[in-house]
Amino acid sequence: MILEMPNYEYQCEVCNKLTEEYFSNVSDRLDNIPCACGNTARRIISATHFDFPHLPKLMNEEHKRRIERRRQQISEQNYKIERSERHGINN
Repeated sequence: MILEMPNYEYQCEVCNKLTEEYFSNVSDRLDNIPCACGNTARRIISATHFDFPHLPKLMNEEHKRRIERRRQQISEQNYKIERSERHGINN
């Protein structure tokens, strides 16, 4: 059985930057966290990932690929936000 810490995504209300946070317990999660820009990032609903040992390995691998694609999307979105901030482009 694979146990992972709960993973939550947060999005800044001002700069729209996405951040992933891990908490050791579900009860430790926060609804809001501070963003690097100094504003507030709110917890957003995101895709969940579960590993079930009784499911075919292929299915677990597909879940892992989906999570990796989502992390890549977050990374690309944050890059675009940071690039537009450096060049003074407003969204």
